[in-house]
Amino acid sequence: MVSNIPLHREQELTAKLSAVGVRLEILKHEED
Repeated sequence: MVSNIPLHREQELTAKLSAVGVRLEILKHEED
């Protein structure tokens, strides 16, 4: 199975998504 997205690009996107998730968690805790 060949993906159009290179592996390093996919890892970069995953890292960005987890970074956004962490920020959202921090914002939730700050609101309390």
